[in-house]
Amino acid sequence: MEDDVTAYLEYASGMTGVWICSTGEAPGTNRLEVVGERGKLVYENDQLRFTRNEMPMSEFSRTTEHSFAAPEKWDVTIPCSGHGGQHLAIMKNFVEAIVEGKPLIAPAAEGIYSVELANAMLLSGSRQETVSMPLDSAAYETWLQDKITHSRHQPSKS
Repeated sequence: MEDDVTAYLEYASGMTGVWICSTGEAPGTNRLEVVGERGKLVYENDQLRFTRNEMPMSEFSRTTEHSFAAPEKWDVTIPCSGHGGQHLAIMKNFVEAIVEGKPLIAPAAEGIYSVELANAMLLSGSRQETVSMPLDSAAYETWLQDKITHSRHQPSKS
């Protein structure tokens, strides 16, 4: 990605998601939110917050007589420490896999999924249209070749 990406995701089940990422933002935000019928999980600032609806939201919406109301809820906050080893742990594990035969915690074969998702975001943003997953590799290749052909970059002559 360049500096900022916002992707709107829609799954076959009807579930939706929004993914927002920036490399040029300070101080930045690291947050994961998952919202469902029975409430919401938010992981941020070394805490996991769970807000649980007393009844499923769809049931509440069908039965309430009040506009813009929300079901009764309760909150739980769970402290979480540590963030795992991040990149350093992945690199250390890679060396251990080569030297000691340890199993990889991030096998290369799994990386294709994140590359495919990034490529889908690039294609969707460039074309200003929705793309489906799995990504149409021929369409992506055509788009990429067009970008290469019309690139203004001039390779050095050395």
